[in-house]
Amino acid sequence: MLSSHTASSVDDAFQPRHRSRGSWLRTVIVTVAVIVGASMPSLIAYIAMPVRGQRTPNVINDFGADAAQRGWPAQTPTPWPAPTQWAEHRSFGYRYVAVYSGATPQATSHQMQFESVGWPVPVVQRVEMWWPEDGPQPSMPPNMDWVISWEELIVTSAFAGIACGALVAMPWIMLGWAIRGSRLRRNRCPACAYPLGDAPNCSECGEVIPRATAAAQVRLSK
Repeated sequence: MLSSHTASSVDDAFQPRHRSRGSWLRTVIVTVAVIVGASMPSLIAYIAMPVRGQRTPNVINDFGADAAQRGWPAQTPTPWPAPTQWAEHRSFGYRYVAVYSGATPQATSHQMQFESVGWPVPVVQRVEMWWPEDGPQPSMPPNMDWVISWEELIVTSAFAGIACGALVAMPWIMLGWAIRGSRLRRNRCPACAYPLGDAPNCSECGEVIPRATAAAQVRLSK
């Protein structure tokens, strides 16, 4: 019968080992990658703001029925007539749309300018509108300041953070799988590479040994 001291020693031998310095370093690096990835949509929106005054040539410039089919890029305060011209500029992380309604481009009755910044989806946007003073007026004036789209910002930041963290962690995960498989094929502990006996745990570090997997790996190596 084992003494209490001996039993305690045996139990201690089968305890999982503490995380190594390399494991902590990997955790820190992946965490930093997640934080950086999550901040990318906001950072790109901030960087894209200066390009507002450097618009590229029109990507889209539609008139008549084509412009009317596109409609207004944002909610109008009251029912507006269909657009007669739609002009759009795009660059990385920035979109600018100018839409007009009138008999001619020089004589427009309603105008709207829509700007959005952010990537891969806009997270900040602004809408400016002009309409006749003698026409229908909204009960509340529309907000023409920059507005943060919180739902898009939160979803995009979460997706970007997870994707960036997974991209950084994947090489380590695949390398770990390869190392553990190689050690099992040589009948060694997948965690510390100590030679395996018949015990269900590694006698060196206490790692639980998947016996069925280990036996299969050994047979494959022969």
